[in-house]
Amino acid sequence: MGNPRSAVQEIATELVTPAEGEVLRAKQELLSRLSDGTPVSTTDLINVLVDQAGIARLPSHDDRIDVPVGTDPHERLDVGDPVIRRERLKLATMLGLADLVAEGVLISVDGPENVYVTIPVQLGTSGIGVQVPVGRPRLGSGYQLAYRFGSDQLPILDADVFSADLANLGLDRRVLDCLSEALQAYRRGLYLSALNMIGAVSEGAWYAAAERLRGRSSELDRAIDDDQTATTIRLTADLLATGKRLRTVAAELHSHASYLRDLRNYGVHPRPGDGSAGMEHAFTEAGCALVLLETYRYLGRLAGAVDQFRGS
Repeated sequence: MGNPRSAVQEIATELVTPAEGEVLRAKQELLSRLSDGTPVSTTDLINVLVDQAGIARLPSHDDRIDVPVGTDPHERLDVGDPVIRRERLKLATMLGLADLVAEGVLISVDGPENVYVTIPVQLGTSGIGVQVPVGRPRLGSGYQLAYRFGSDQLPILDADVFSADLANLGLDRRVLDCLSEALQAYRRGLYLSALNMIGAVSEGAWYAAAERLRGRSSELDRAIDDDQTATTIRLTADLLATGKRLRTVAAELHSHASYLRDLRNYGVHPRPGDGSAGMEHAFTEAGCALVLLETYRYLGRLAGAVDQFRGS
């Protein structure tokens, strides 16, 4: 019959390992438990499914599976046994937690006993500390930039940093959402998605720029109203080129906008035999980072050019 301990371990491993559907259910229950935004201890979260099943969180002294010598372990070990089921549900929940954290849906907080900050308040002659229940992110003793990112890439790692100098363009929420998703896709190695989304950001920025110049060209106004993207970009660049010392800048801005549109079209319209080496390189880690950095600088120049034109 072989080694009884090894046989029990093999069977128990199979029985304790949760199915994909159980991890999904754990995620659903975790999100439901956390839906009001109140921090919950890791212990309580791990036991969400265990509690629902009416199983004790911890085994009692006599809570064990009896496998007499010479007995087939298959006859004694069962997925429905509370000992097995408890650990299976806990593992499903832990895997669900890990997935939700990795996806950025959940963050680790220091708690539950420390899920508050204390605000000192003077009430008349009494000084009191008011405990405000907020979850504090669990922080390490120190931090460093992830190894895969260099200092030159800092502007393209965070959407708020990227857009800080673009406020005067008046980018709307959808454009900012596109920017956030573009940078998130880059950080996760989804370079095709990153370049498609940054192309949308570029187009949105040109529309925002055009709106700030509305009334200075009836042809441009019509292009904006008719949602003619390429024409709006070209006419905005043409208008900027008439500004003092902006001819070269406008040409360079229009050139980069066209490049991003070409990249986007190449990426979302794959065709057999269509393999431009220059285009393909942009969808690598190094190529995507370069395009994003160039776009960061180009959008800053676009914002500056619009300000300069309006002030001239």
